[in-house]
Amino acid sequence: MTQCSACGRTTARRGIWIAAWLLSLIATAMLVTRTRTAADIVFFGDSLTEEWTLPGVNYGGYGNTTEQMLSRFNEVTDGQFTRAIILAGTNDVLKGVHPDKTIANLHEMIKQATAARLQTVVGTLPPIYKDGGKYQGAVDSLNDRIRQEVQSWNNAGTKVILVDYNKPLQGMKSAYSDDGVHLRERGYLLMDIQLLRKINPFTWKGGVHYPDATPNRVCTTIPVTP
Repeated sequence: MTQCSACGRTTARRGIWIAAWLLSLIATAMLVTRTRTAADIVFFGDSLTEEWTLPGVNYGGYGNTTEQMLSRFNEVTDGQFTRAIILAGTNDVLKGVHPDKTIANLHEMIKQATAARLQTVVGTLPPIYKDGGKYQGAVDSLNDRIRQEVQSWNNAGTKVILVDYNKPLQGMKSAYSDDGVHLRERGYLLMDIQLLRKINPFTWKGGVHYPDATPNRVCTTIPVTP
C-alpha cells in the first residue's frame, strides 16, 4: 500500500502545531500561577475578583453588587493607575437586581474610568452553577447586555475592551467550588488565559494614559515679516 506523502506532511504539521499549542499553554500556566500583574493595573469587582490571585492590585469586595461597587469606584479613579479590569454583576444576578440597574451602574463605572483616561477592560460574568444552574438564563441575558454596552462605547469612539470569561467556563462545573459561584484555581487559570488574549497584564505602562494624551497637531505656516 502506498502512503500519501501529502497526508503525511499534513499530519506532521498538525502534530507540530498541537505540540506548540500545548507548550504555549504550559508556559502561560506557569507564568500566571507564579506572577502578579503590573502595579499600574487595578482589578475591580466582587468576591470573584477578591479571590483571584493574579491581580497585583486587587479591589475586589466580597458580596458587592454593582451599586456598591459604583459607590467606591473613586478607589479606581483616584489611584495612580493606567488600566482598570472590571468584573461586575454576579451578585446582582444572585440578588435579583434588575438588569437595567446593573447596566446603568456598569455604564457609570466605564464612564468614570474612561474619563480618567484609563484603559478600561470589562468582563462577561462566569457561569453560575448554584442551585442546579437556575441562574444561567439570567447570566446569559446580562452578558448579552454587557456585550452590547461595551460595543456601544466602541461605536461612539471610546475604546473599551471586552474579555469573555463566560465562554471557557461553560460546562466546567468542576472548576468551581462547592457553592457553584466561586472558582477553583483551574477556573481562574481559564480566566487568566482569556485576559492574556486581550492584553498583556504583566507589562508596566506607568505614565501612559488612554486614549493617547497627545492631541493631533495641525501644522500652520507662520508668516515671516521682511
